[in-house]
Amino acid sequence: VYQNNTSFKGKAIDIDNNGNLIVLSNNKQIILNSGEITIR
Repeated sequence: VYQNNTSFKGKAIDIDNNGNLIVLSNNKQIILNSGEITIR
């Protein structure tokens, strides 16, 4: 996953009511909106 040109590995665990993707990475939950992410 890329966020603001920063790459990290994570596992998508949920999508919230606003359609944001919730990713678990290094035991931290990161909330990504659709405009921030690129999945390759």
